[in-house]
Amino acid sequence: MGGAGQGGSNGQGGSAAKDGGVAGTGGGSDAGTKSDTGGSTVSFSKDILPMLNTSCKSCHSPPSPNAGVDVTTYSAVKSSATSINSAIQRGIMPPTGALSSANKQLIQSWVTAGEPNN
Repeated sequence: MGGAGQGGSNGQGGSAAKDGGVAGTGGGSDAGTKSDTGGSTVSFSKDILPMLNTSCKSCHSPPSPNAGVDVTTYSAVKSSATSINSAIQRGIMPPTGALSSANKQLIQSWVTAGEPNN
């Protein structure tokens, strides 16, 4: 799944299918999505949450997350996923410096796949 303005699939077709049989998905009912970078599975718990913890949590965590956007739990991130992704893709967040292209692709792939909890 390609991010906006990035190479790869346009996010249409069967490549976004959840595949419970993919090795290394960490179990759970939602297996994640294949990214354009090497076909690896994007995992909320292994890829997305650690990235958000490192780059966003200092400003976006309880009790008073900036802009009301909490990045500390799956349910909180899912409820703001589109806004979070948009700010990251446009380079607005984090204010300390843009995420790498690889991390931007991970969040884009995860959102395009429907924000699976894996």
